[in-house]
Amino acid sequence: YSYQGKITYTFTEEAKVSVYGHVNALTVNAPKATVNNYSSVNKVTIQKVGENSYHEYGYAKTLVVEATAVKANIVIEKTGMVDKVDTSAAPDCKFTNNGYVYRRNGEPDTDTTTYVYEITTAEELASFRDKVNGGQTFAGLKVALKADVDISGKVWVPIAYDSRANYKKDGYLYFAGTFDGENHTVNGLSNQGFQPTVLRVDTYGTGSGAPEKNNYLYGFFGILQGATVKNLNMTNVNIATEEILLDSVGAIAGFASGSVTIENCTASGSIEGQDAVAGIIGRIYLKKVDQKAEIRNCTSNINIVTV
Repeated sequence: YSYQGKITYTFTEEAKVSVYGHVNALTVNAPKATVNNYSSVNKVTIQKVGENSYHEYGYAKTLVVEATAVKANIVIEKTGMVDKVDTSAAPDCKFTNNGYVYRRNGEPDTDTTTYVYEITTAEELASFRDKVNGGQTFAGLKVALKADVDISGKVWVPIAYDSRANYKKDGYLYFAGTFDGENHTVNGLSNQGFQPTVLRVDTYGTGSGAPEKNNYLYGFFGILQGATVKNLNMTNVNIATEEILLDSVGAIAGFASGSVTIENCTASGSIEGQDAVAGIIGRIYLKKVDQKAEIRNCTSNINIVTV
């Protein structure tokens, strides 16, 4: 779910709390609690938390530990990501970074040259997707798929799901890192059961009477921008048009709004759509003269149907 308000946990008894979804702000004022955050959140504020701690498994843009949290034990877990951590008001709190922290108290914390976000299960793949859809672009970072993953039968929301209409707007979602499939396979990508929430209106047909219709983009990735995707195999892809039209659709990605490299990837299955339908990536827009798109050593065995 997505909640644009503020969630505050305030209680004195012992408790274990887990937070999921997309949240605007999370405040923890619970001196005996253990809080596990799996959500994507704009700001986390720790006022008081139990000595068993606050655990970050999701993505927080900002995490602030206030002076009242002197006994706090803050742990950024392996899958946790935080852009900015401020513990300056509580210098004696315990802070452990097992994941990714871009800045702590204004200084670099994670060595981005060696950091790799690793994925081994469908659940971890979905968690990565939710971080991107929460605003983490992964720019300058590497993601590695360490095992074959089966997502058949699951409702797949694309990684970086947004509309082409929003690419000049604040909050536009895209993936900008390097995704290395390490020659592993993602099986069963399908839009069956997916309910598109971000739509674009386009005219389909020619002449003054051509109708305007809602459409959405779709793929394993929704939108790439300055990204590299390599060594990835997509099998048993099944993407079909239902009530809302598909425009910009491919097995690897629906759309790229800027430079993109896709190499050593394969795709098999079937894709049906209205416009910009392809096996690897549906549509690419290069916004500047120095941008380039490269698709190298890729094989598509996708049955393409345009309707």
